[in-house]
Amino acid sequence: MKLKEILLIDDSAATNTLNRRFLEQMNIVEKITIKLNGQEGLTYLTSKNEFGVSPSPNLIFLDINMPVMDGFQFLEKYDKLDSSLKAEILVIMLTSSINEKDAEKARKYDAVHDFMQKPLSEAQVNNLLDELSLLRFITV
Repeated sequence: MKLKEILLIDDSAATNTLNRRFLEQMNIVEKITIKLNGQEGLTYLTSKNEFGVSPSPNLIFLDINMPVMDGFQFLEKYDKLDSSLKAEILVIMLTSSINEKDAEKARKYDAVHDFMQKPLSEAQVNNLLDELSLLRFITV
């Protein structure tokens, strides 16, 4: 049993590689998509495939500090997207920031479910899956 898709939005190639390998080793997701900044993430989420369907990852792990469009700028624009594009997507801020103001600011966005420190850990992911009862998103 696996999640359909996780979207990683982070400008660090090293972080993306580590998180991808980690999530693949946990064997909890069918597809991992990586975008290097908030703008790429928004473009991906609003794109349509050959059937006219937009991507709908189960989880988005979102960094704060990125070029072009940072995590907070992404959230501002994400909040304005049509609700059908955000259906059942959970956004997790995944950052190296230890600034409590960043955590407070992130929690002001309805889309943000949690604020976690990099790097991802098995305990974080398992707790998230348990806490959020993501079983409704899991495919067999």
